[in-house]
Amino acid sequence: MTTMIDPLRRAATVASAAQAVKCGEFTLTYAETWDRCQRLAGALTAMGMRRGDRVAVMGANCHRYLELYQAAPGAGFAIVPLNHRHTDTELRYALDDSGARVLFCDRDAGPFGSGVEHVIRLDSEYEELLTHAPRSPFPDDVREDDIAGLFYTG
Repeated sequence: MTTMIDPLRRAATVASAAQAVKCGEFTLTYAETWDRCQRLAGALTAMGMRRGDRVAVMGANCHRYLELYQAAPGAGFAIVPLNHRHTDTELRYALDDSGARVLFCDRDAGPFGSGVEHVIRLDSEYEELLTHAPRSPFPDDVREDDIAGLFYTG
């Protein structure tokens, strides 16, 4: 069985010191990426997220986006990527329809989603969140047929 987190788990084991991510001048090894994903899973769990809950993200491609794509499904949550080109109405619909409880974004979120409980900016707020988050091991019972993501188109 293979889930979203398994390739990173293996890479962190067999090539921990190899470069995994380059985003501008920012680089991470597989071990560092694994650590950050475990901290992200810990932060989401500390927010009260439970298996099957939705985690939305709206922002430009970067290492943080990659971490969310791996950590959320790896921890049993579903990732909800949002297109920053969508209108406010479309974004609000996707957030409400998906039931996203957490939104990571790189701009003002405005009045999006009545059910969104936590809005975290994909900059210093995200880094602050990881700095203070406990590492959380990824559960072994996430199955390959669990919902990993919900994708909305315009």
